[in-house]
Amino acid sequence: MQRHLDHTALRRAARLLPLALIGLGSALAVTGCGTVRAADDAAAAAPADGGAPPIDAALVAPGFGWVLTADRLLITRDAGATFTDAKAPVPATRARAAVFRDASNGYVTAASGDTVTIAATSDGGRTWRTTTARDAAAPPVAYGRMRVAFGDASHGVILAKTSTSAMSSAATLFATTDGGASWRARPAPVAGEVAVDPGGRTWLAGGVADDELHSSPDLGRHWERAELRLGDTSGGMTVAPPAGGVLPVTAVTKDDRTEVALLTTADKGRTWRETNRVAVHGRTGPGVRVPVAPGTSSAAAAAPLVVDTAGGHAYRLAPHRSATTGTAATADLRPSGLPEGAHAVTFAGDQRSGWALATYGRCANGKTECSLYHPLMTTTDGGATWRQVRLWVQRLN
Repeated sequence: MQRHLDHTALRRAARLLPLALIGLGSALAVTGCGTVRAADDAAAAAPADGGAPPIDAALVAPGFGWVLTADRLLITRDAGATFTDAKAPVPATRARAAVFRDASNGYVTAASGDTVTIAATSDGGRTWRTTTARDAAAPPVAYGRMRVAFGDASHGVILAKTSTSAMSSAATLFATTDGGASWRARPAPVAGEVAVDPGGRTWLAGGVADDELHSSPDLGRHWERAELRLGDTSGGMTVAPPAGGVLPVTAVTKDDRTEVALLTTADKGRTWRETNRVAVHGRTGPGVRVPVAPGTSSAAAAAPLVVDTAGGHAYRLAPHRSATTGTAATADLRPSGLPEGAHAVTFAGDQRSGWALATYGRCANGKTECSLYHPLMTTTDGGATWRQVRLWVQRLN
């Protein structure tokens, strides 16, 4: 099952941007990290989608993928050559999330006030069935950021943030054990990113500082906070949910370097120990995750792919250091065509076909005539080369 990598919060990505352009950088940070640059002819001439910019996207199979915006769910069955609007019957809002377990079975959820609408498909988005969920024990609330994850055909969760405060991390978890036919609301320990294993074990990475990992064996009835044992994180750390038995942590060291640590567990997730680490060129701040696309045990290129947010770098990083050489990572892939600011990175099961969303800003005239660009990139060689399949442009002034 593909993993989705996060869109960073506005307040947390400011350190990634040149100070002279911090105003535009704040807008940029809504969906990802990137660099504001002067406009060039290539970007100006690129074909642009006129709709709302993407919230999330994933390549599920070599030919099948989806892009979620505030008002559309775009489906491709030819690896991005063409897209169609699946017309998922959920409210139009930025408080949306989607996931597909395979090319047939998927879910889209959206919040309107205190009601969460869930649309499910079993035929790749051609037809839908809907249900709604509410937390009857909670006062009326307007849900914010949404996340959805399924571990198998029966077990899934929706995580809905219930606070707009930067200093609060309150959330509600909606859980299903019947494939989305019914949902039960439960309090979540924190807001953040969520993942579900087959059978229902749920992982939640988040908190006010995004440095906590919680797990539940029963879809949120009971929670336990994991102990994370790793090296230098004196500048802060940002935790992502585990995938494929590996926990990625973006760490900032005491000398302000950004590194990606991989942790593994030997006690079913109670404790995690660092087993490998690689430095990246991109610099991050609190709450910013360097994208890590998990490997799979069945693929030849099974190691996770660490995508350097500075652009032009990516590493296949084994979960454990080599016992003979102590090497932290394979050679830098030096990917061609991958723009700076790549964030939501997913690979199909073959580990050759993948997608990446990126976000970057450009100004045609100093700090004016600025736009945010959201290219959707694809690779068919495991991340060595990338090409653009779609582009969204937001005019800022």
